[in-house]
Amino acid sequence: MAATWIGDIKPMFSQYDQIMMKSKFDLHDYDAVRQSIDAVILCIQPSDDPSLAAVGWSKLNKVHVMPKVAQWTAEQRTRNLALLEDWKANGFQRGEPEPVPLPPQPGLDAFLALSAVLTGFPDVTQRRELGNKYLARLLAAYGGGPSDPPATLIAAYTSAAGGSTILSVESMEADVLTSGPLKDLAKTIIGLWYTSAFVSPLGFPDDVNGQPAFGTPDDNQYTQGLVWLASQTHPMGFSVEPTYWQNTPEASGRYTGLWPYFTSSPGAE
Repeated sequence: MAATWIGDIKPMFSQYDQIMMKSKFDLHDYDAVRQSIDAVILCIQPSDDPSLAAVGWSKLNKVHVMPKVAQWTAEQRTRNLALLEDWKANGFQRGEPEPVPLPPQPGLDAFLALSAVLTGFPDVTQRRELGNKYLARLLAAYGGGPSDPPATLIAAYTSAAGGSTILSVESMEADVLTSGPLKDLAKTIIGLWYTSAFVSPLGFPDDVNGQPAFGTPDDNQYTQGLVWLASQTHPMGFSVEPTYWQNTPEASGRYTGLWPYFTSSPGAE
């Protein structure tokens, strides 16, 4: 049976491998790996020069073998190379279809407007895909029941906002956050946007739909946390701005490791 992206290639690389190679290609993106397949095959093999191989260099010029890949046994490396070559030779088969995109969650627009006030980043209203994922996580973890805190908070915001898209902080405090549970949920939303994790007075829910509720899902939501933009830095081991480290960081966000995020996200000039 021919190798497939879903069944063989994507699981080959850990999230850590993906982060380490982000400046070259995204190892968890089908098109990126397909288009760079020859480079991927080279970068998982030690250099032919023994002196370079001894210090971790791969066959791909100026690229180290990824730390997790370097831990493969000789048998694992041979098997994975064969899978990559087979995948290439058989037309880059996808295998099982990718998960269906998450449908828009109820109250998404109000949730984004509410989040803009809570976080202090007005442009989070433009982060619809990420906001939709956060809202889905929030509803799965804390929604339902007689009180249904997420729905109650969104409804309270919608009622208070009226024709206005974004309320003032003063109106939020006076007209929306009218009870302890709603205030606790607001703190949870702030933590979710800043860290992509549940940092919540409501307590940490257990697994939600097969994903750990505490922490961040495997699509790397944590790299988009507002904490990085607010502190003008980047997650350890992750950067979308090559060679940023050669320059002194600027207040605009340039040379922080996340410049593309600053230019297309809250806080951009």
